Amino acid sequence: MNARKTLVGILAAAIAFTAIPAQALELHGYLRSGIGGNEKSGNQVCFGTAPLNYKFRLGNECETYGELEFSQVLYKDRSGVQFSYVGMLAYKTGGMRDAEYLNGVDKWIPDNDGNWFPAARRVPGTDFLLRQNYVQATGIPFLGGASVWAGSRYFHRNDLHILDFYYWDPSGPGAGVEDIDLAGFAKLAVSVFQSKGGWGTGYTGNDKLSVWRPDIRVYGIPFFGGGSLEVGLDLNIMSGQNTAIGSQADSQHVSPMVTVQHVQSGLLGGFNKLAFQWGQGTIAPLSRMPEPQNTKDAKHWRIVEQLVAQPNDRFSGMLAVVYEDSSMQYGGEDMYNSFRSLSAGVRPVWNVMDYFKLQAEVGYQSFKPKNQGSLPNKDRGDLWKFTIAPTIAPLPSPGGSFFTRPELRLFATYAAWNKAEANYLQNYNSVVWFAGPNGNGPASVYGDQRHGLTFGAQVETWF
Repeated sequence: MNARKTLVGILAAAIAFTAIPAQALELHGYLRSGIGGNEKSGNQVCFGTAPLNYKFRLGNECETYGELEFSQVLYKDRSGVQFSYVGMLAYKTGGMRDAEYLNGVDKWIPDNDGNWFPAARRVPGTDFLLRQNYVQATGIPFLGGASVWAGSRYFHRNDLHILDFYYWDPSGPGAGVEDIDLAGFAKLAVSVFQSKGGWGTGYTGNDKLSVWRPDIRVYGIPFFGGGSLEVGLDLNIMSGQNTAIGSQADSQHVSPMVTVQHVQSGLLGGFNKLAFQWGQGTIAPLSRMPEPQNTKDAKHWRIVEQLVAQPNDRFSGMLAVVYEDSSMQYGGEDMYNSFRSLSAGVRPVWNVMDYFKLQAEVGYQSFKPKNQGSLPNKDRGDLWKFTIAPTIAPLPSPGGSFFTRPELRLFATYAAWNKAEANYLQNYNSVVWFAGPNGNGPASVYGDQRHGLTFGAQVETWF
């Protein structure tokens, strides 16, 4: 009898841990693309403030950008253990012709020996990127519900959609453990990322300098009123020296960034997020891109507020506010390094009828240098932007209509700026209009004017 029970137990365990056949490859992705022009003739022009890496985006994106994500279950058994692979390719183009070189090379030419090599000429605004490439294991019995991963991945990214701004994003090559249960109180994720090379004059690897980027966060902490808190500590730890950027005797070799974020779900049919971030030293830009030359004098703090509302089936919208105060964020004292800025805007959406909605976006951005230096003044530069966009889209999803995609839009965008902003643009290239089709550089089409109008059509989708 005992032998029979033992045999049955062995067979049951064998069946439980027998691998289930791998599932089909899954495809996910993102796309935005369009066409446009401006009232003075020529291509679409996009409006933003150069020290900031974000702008109000509706009717204000001048490039084609896409991501293709492939996921595949590599192993799965009946006990719930699963190993999965995720890979993502991304591309960015200027939308200049029906076929564009994603590798950035316009043509190949022969040398004197008849060997062919890429010409030293790039197609402007064109990139082909590997954004994710990792394996994750879930359901491991001794991990108690946590999962482990290694590779290069998007990791717990927090973004502000209408600004296309990823304000808390440690993504990159790394490894870690996430969803560690803290006795039911909250969850913990501990990861380590690495940045190597890419400083100085080149963007190749450098075995003399590595920046380790631990990311420790506790999330899902209960808060009164039904909300939750997320608290994170990110570090930049320098290892070695990069001679391409000069002496680093005064560099801050261990630099901290602290984030505290409150999340309130179910507010006005949507959600609210309020985040405070502070960083010093090599992590002062508050991004995943270290600045190894920075000393402890480099400091940066910001407040990010966003509200998504869905009061009824017909109306939805998003409010966004970002305030930043930066001092020597890239090591220098000019206007790109030390400034105060405010971005505030709203995008209301009205579902006029099935499959048709009307969107608008009103945005304001200001920029004020802290240090006058060689500037004739340090007055605050102001930029206002207004967009109207009639849109064809699917019926609203059960969670609301604001994030329902795909969207096929017509748009008209009007922007105006004050004298100080125009002065920074003309003389110091401080305020940049991201001109199409290449998506970079000042839009000289407006000269010394203080307003402009652009128009076009765009598609945006994710799946």
